[in-house]
Amino acid sequence: MTPALVGMTPNRRWAVPALAGSAVAVWLVSFPVQPIMLGLGLLLASALVAWRPHWLFTLVAAALPLLDLAPWSGRTYLDEFDALLLLSTAVAWARLPPAMPDRRQPSALSWAFTLLLVSLLIGLVRALSPWPDLALDAFSQPMSPFNALRLGKSALWALCLWRLATRLQSAGADVVGSFGLGLVLGLAGTVAAVVVERLAFSYLLDFAGSYRVAGPISAMSLGGAYIECFIAVATPFLLAQWVRPGALWRSLACTGLLISSAYALMVTFSRGGYAAMALAVLVFAGASLATKQRRRRSLVLGLASAILVAGVAYPVLSGSFAQSRLQTLAADLDTRQKHWADVLQMMGSDPVSSALGIGLGRFAAFKLWHTAVGERPGSHRLVSDDGVGQLLRLGAGHAYFVDQIVALQPGASYSLKYRLRTADARAALSVGLCQKWLLSSAECSVGRPVQTAATTAGTAPGCSLPDCPSTTAWQEVSQRIVAPEAGPGRLPRPVRLSLNNAGRVPVDLSWVSLVGADGVEKIRNGDFQAGMDGWTATSDNHLSWHTKSLLLGVYVELGLFGVSALLALLLAGAWRAASAAAQGQADGAALLAAMAAFGTVGLIDTLVDVPRFMLLFLLLCLLPGALARR
Repeated sequence: MTPALVGMTPNRRWAVPALAGSAVAVWLVSFPVQPIMLGLGLLLASALVAWRPHWLFTLVAAALPLLDLAPWSGRTYLDEFDALLLLSTAVAWARLPPAMPDRRQPSALSWAFTLLLVSLLIGLVRALSPWPDLALDAFSQPMSPFNALRLGKSALWALCLWRLATRLQSAGADVVGSFGLGLVLGLAGTVAAVVVERLAFSYLLDFAGSYRVAGPISAMSLGGAYIECFIAVATPFLLAQWVRPGALWRSLACTGLLISSAYALMVTFSRGGYAAMALAVLVFAGASLATKQRRRRSLVLGLASAILVAGVAYPVLSGSFAQSRLQTLAADLDTRQKHWADVLQMMGSDPVSSALGIGLGRFAAFKLWHTAVGERPGSHRLVSDDGVGQLLRLGAGHAYFVDQIVALQPGASYSLKYRLRTADARAALSVGLCQKWLLSSAECSVGRPVQTAATTAGTAPGCSLPDCPSTTAWQEVSQRIVAPEAGPGRLPRPVRLSLNNAGRVPVDLSWVSLVGADGVEKIRNGDFQAGMDGWTATSDNHLSWHTKSLLLGVYVELGLFGVSALLALLLAGAWRAASAAAQGQADGAALLAAMAAFGTVGLIDTLVDVPRFMLLFLLLCLLPGALARR
């Protein structure tokens, strides 16, 4: 902390959370989903942090998978999790006494984190150079150059939390224990969300069906291994709670949550997730056995946890879908290896890109422009038109959908209307209603045109590329569409209105409406004048959005410098965690096992290409520094 901040009076120090609260209040005014309830929740969180500052880490860890409203709000750049971090870190900073100057030599962990920050800064500059135009969807478009800012803020939050962690630890607070408790609470919420999803789309004991859960993590909409990663990372902290002597009810609660977590992981049908959880349990058990005073208890609980997890895993692995997944392991690995080879070939031999990368958060756009026109995935843009204002342009491609969750009566008939234009009258626009949470669709219904108003779009002869201009003629389409039936029972399934352009030219949409017999409009922001609020993008072509390898993803965007800095941080954090575990600290063993789980999933998925999981990775590597100072 700078000398100016150290010398600030208490009244001036509380001006910082006041400013943060004002910024959050301004942000809440335009938030599209329950802004009042969200604001009250943020006030309660800040009050808890003011009362017990170390609870900041409990709240952050629990909110990381659970405080995710993107499926309803459409906000992905500055969301409710950022609002929680801004307000709660400002309150915690004001609540703590001024920091004393630290005259100790910087540790290896500090140096490694500094190098990674430098690498991220270079990646940020490269992504935003030259400075891009501030487009209408600059802060809602997954391929926008400003995606670098979306990822870079995670490093800023990690730096703030790390500084607070060292100050809290110096004041005697158990920071890592609070963080671990938050991950356990987040794990419990994630398991509950998985059970609800299974009850809605499948049966709890149906292991033959092909439905794969996505959980509460909205980043799953573009594919990825985030849910299995979080479950595997949080499990060692659950085991740390289980190892500690305590009341019988706590042991029973930990046992029940361990069984439920194993079930939730198994129904992701992720082979990498299975390996990560197995390794996490083994590493935690091995690290806990390093001290004599906990050896017997750790051995008993380690064997018990292995037996419980194996008992849950066996019926799932015996199911036909899991068996088919295991049988295609070699083929899927071959697909990934070809994808990795294609990515490296796209990188070429440019020495600057090899050393520093192409820019933070730029892989998806990089992959799009290095893919043949006929094989490109779909995309979307917001553009301005003098006649209609903002409109949605769906790029030509496949396996890309712009969706909105709508509240409908199962089996009821609705009037669907939309206005579109295109450069080719043969364009293939699909508008339908699907039972879908984030990834898999259960049932879809597509209406049939019953009336066409205005004029049909003109055809641009010989124009078939995705960047063909649209004509100025608009076509208004009216359909009757029936909502999907309720399904086999149990819990209701969410329904999404889905827009998909499967043609070869872009399609412009200026207005979408869905009205029931009661005359009530079901679509929010159907004219797109509020940007992408209420709308989310989903894709079935996951390789277009991820390198499917953590180290390869870092290499593409940050180069060899970024890879070296990340590995240095990981090794420094693992060394600190192992040292703490050798001294008998269960939280040290949990951190070491969590890093092993994260790295295992990172062998087959990028993970750090979304802000929350980049923050999770950084905290797992940095928090062992607080343990070492205890």
